[in-house]
Amino acid sequence: MIAASSNSRRSFVQTFMFWTFRLATYFVLACATYIFLNIAIKGSRTVFTNHAPFINVKFLTEPPQTLYVFDYQGKKMELSDREFRKWQETHKEPVDATSIAYSAGGIWPCIVGTALLVFGSMIVALVIGISAAIYLSEYSRDTRFIRFIRIAILNLAGVPSIVFGLFGFGLFVIFFGWNVSLLAGWFTLGLMILPRAKNRCAQCRKVCAKVRWRLVRPVGKPSARTSCLMRCRES
Repeated sequence: MIAASSNSRRSFVQTFMFWTFRLATYFVLACATYIFLNIAIKGSRTVFTNHAPFINVKFLTEPPQTLYVFDYQGKKMELSDREFRKWQETHKEPVDATSIAYSAGGIWPCIVGTALLVFGSMIVALVIGISAAIYLSEYSRDTRFIRFIRIAILNLAGVPSIVFGLFGFGLFVIFFGWNVSLLAGWFTLGLMILPRAKNRCAQCRKVCAKVRWRLVRPVGKPSARTSCLMRCRES
């Protein structure tokens, strides 16, 4: 009798916890879906237009500008910084305008900066990170220091990208004094590639021949490049 009651109580607790976590998961997914749909709907109104070429070319090719909002003759005006200056040349009346930083113009510097960040981080990862991973996997001796480095790299494989970002901000931006620059971003993303590249090279050893360069050249490098692209996309 007592055993049956204990099993029934345990089954109830298990079912309750199961549905609690399940509903919590559904709630998180619903919130994420709402956020992404909201961004997609509002973003599509800015990027796409209802006339040819059906894409807001100015938004994709102009730098961000300050937005000026004011009332003129009963109409609400919203002009970018360049448009507001041109408007003032033809309208000498003083207006009480409210400025909102980076709410007009486009995202061209963001597009260029992202491309340069990905390109530079891949170069840093291939030259420094991948070389270090290949050395640790294939050429280094099995010393206590090397084992310590390998364990540290394995632990880094489970570190979220945000932690790498905080580390890069503290080391490269503040300590080295590189400020918020592409160089700091390149080395931060380059460090993110090292754990996956090292693990992939170690896995390739089991299926490849014993010749070191045969392992490194055809298998190690493509695996490293794949890991590099995946980590850059996650960032």
